[in-house]
Amino acid sequence: MSHVIQDSSLSAKVYVAPSFEPARRLGRFRPRTSSLCNKPFSFPRCCHLCSSCCIPSRLGCSPRPRWLAHPTFTPPYPSTSSRPFFELWSERDYLLTLRQWEALTSKRVRVEGFAVGVKALVTFAVVARGGERWALLAFGVGQAAYGLTLLVGLRWSVQRIRGAIQAPSIWSLQKLVAPPTEFTDIQAPPTRRRFDPELTSLGWALTKQSFIKQILTEADKIAISQLSTSRDQGGYALALNYGSLIARILFQPLEESSRLYFSRQLSTRPSHTLMASLLLLHTHLSLIFILLVPPYIPALLYHLLGQRWAASSATSILQAYFFYLPFLALNGITEAYFQAIASQANLRKGSYWMGVCSIGFVAAVGVGTRMGWAERGLIMANCVNMAMRIGFSLKFIWRDAKGVECLQLRNWTPRIPTVIVFTGAGSIVRWSAGTWDWKSLTGLVRHVAVGTLVGLGCLAFTFVMERRRVASLYQLIKAKSE
Repeated sequence: MSHVIQDSSLSAKVYVAPSFEPARRLGRFRPRTSSLCNKPFSFPRCCHLCSSCCIPSRLGCSPRPRWLAHPTFTPPYPSTSSRPFFELWSERDYLLTLRQWEALTSKRVRVEGFAVGVKALVTFAVVARGGERWALLAFGVGQAAYGLTLLVGLRWSVQRIRGAIQAPSIWSLQKLVAPPTEFTDIQAPPTRRRFDPELTSLGWALTKQSFIKQILTEADKIAISQLSTSRDQGGYALALNYGSLIARILFQPLEESSRLYFSRQLSTRPSHTLMASLLLLHTHLSLIFILLVPPYIPALLYHLLGQRWAASSATSILQAYFFYLPFLALNGITEAYFQAIASQANLRKGSYWMGVCSIGFVAAVGVGTRMGWAERGLIMANCVNMAMRIGFSLKFIWRDAKGVECLQLRNWTPRIPTVIVFTGAGSIVRWSAGTWDWKSLTGLVRHVAVGTLVGLGCLAFTFVMERRRVASLYQLIKAKSE
């Protein structure tokens, strides 16, 4: 069932995400006069309404593949596709919370957390009422409940300070004249033009880049639907959902916060120090994900989901996914800096390079298919794609911050003794996985205890080796808070 759910949400993600990201990145854009942009709401909403009406009829008329022939697939589509509509409608309020981040960030986080809770409760209620027969419908209703809660919550939060911001029509692309803040000393004069030329040009550059980026993001899901059986698609979806929890919980907040910080500070010493510290953090987390975590994946799936899933392809796919997480993390933070600092010309170059990355992804998928790597080959292809994007962003960073010592490669990569210690720790946890019977409670406790002791030892050693860089990061955070 999970692979069908994954496919049912794919269409909603594909045509809404290119509308979200350019607008949000425009909202973080800081030209010489600090301002906030309002995005063209009419076009994405009209496109969404048309697709919401046309796709269900197309699904009913066209020859149906095996996964689409599921009797409960089409009915949940309207409720599933309503989530992007509600989120598009709330985008201006989301951008205002970014602009007034001192007053509204905590409110936005509470609204998003409450929306997640509502989605979970609604999904559970529908499943409890109808059982497995209503599983897809429960998924769709939960998505709609999330979007509606987000829309109402953000609108309520923004309306409480609506007098502080002069908002233009939602059917235009103009700059929002915001009240002065500690970051703002010059105000942009209001304009009567419906489409601000500067923001229109920048928005078009960001839209092209986001469209290619979205294709690359969803390409593995499209490929897996063509290359694998339904059972393997379910295993891939399960591994992807569990593995992406770390990305959503840990990496996404760091990426969003750092992008906002970089766009305000631009290419300054605090930005360089923060960038180097985040790169140092991510490279050390990569040692944990690659060397320490994979031996615990079989035990995790066995005790969490049972023998059936632990014996499926989900185990090997999830282990490969933890090899992919470091690429995902480094790409997020380096692209955040690039998108916050780059000019329109550099953004165009980034769009062209993403086109090259798509070619590299397709070539890597072909090699993986010939080698018989199946789903793991798709993850390796994503690693190739991310590595190419990281290389482009790092080249820009080194050129932009030429001569900055803290951003040199040797200053944010793990030292050789640290790598040796983590490698030895990885050998110990793999020995533990092969020695203890982690299917029993006693064996599981021993296996986890070994990993805990080894992990704490690695963290202590890392702190000793990196104490100076940790101290400099602490001073940066302390100075920022004061």
